[in-house]
Amino acid sequence: MSLEELFGAVIGAKPPEVFNLDLSTRDLSDFPVEILRLSSLTQLDLSRNRLSRVPESIRGLRDLLHLDLSRNRLEELPSEIGMLRELIQFDLSHNRLVRIPPGFEGLAGLVQLNLSHNRLDGLPDELALMTSLAELDLSFNRLRRPPAALAGLTNLVFLDLEGNELDCPPEILARKYEPRTILEFLCEGAGEGLRAVVAGGESAPRERLPLG
Repeated sequence: MSLEELFGAVIGAKPPEVFNLDLSTRDLSDFPVEILRLSSLTQLDLSRNRLSRVPESIRGLRDLLHLDLSRNRLEELPSEIGMLRELIQFDLSHNRLVRIPPGFEGLAGLVQLNLSHNRLDGLPDELALMTSLAELDLSFNRLRRPPAALAGLTNLVFLDLEGNELDCPPEILARKYEPRTILEFLCEGAGEGLRAVVAGGESAPRERLPLG
């Protein structure tokens, strides 16, 4: 079924209450604007396409809880993405992101954020306001040191830093299991609830480090 037929069947003359939409692996190069008529969406999967941009009008999908934009060609995001205030799970892995847009901290209810396999060399300090974050994947980016924003993530329980060229070599993380030492390395004042760090590199195997 083509996208035109799909949306014709799903939407028709009156936008229905559609809660879950999977458009993964559709070879999409443009964001389907028809989606924006489905204001009741809570789950949207656009992974494994060829999207290079997300429209500002995505702010209209205010009920979204789960959004998967992984494995596309995104280099940037509109600041309006921060208006999806109900979002709790966001997958942006395997894109080409070089920065996080202003207003991203508006996703204050986010619990899981996957930014792995991008081109990030840092995170804005404002991300420290995203205190609901429990899982953060920053693996395989271009980070030289753990972002200062980590200090504010007081509910973080899992952090993945594998595949970054950190100034503190991954093997140091991999052999120091004393919780306070690792927390101080990450950022002084980081959340005391942190339970695991994943670190690894050419000189150290991937490890999930128990903290506490």
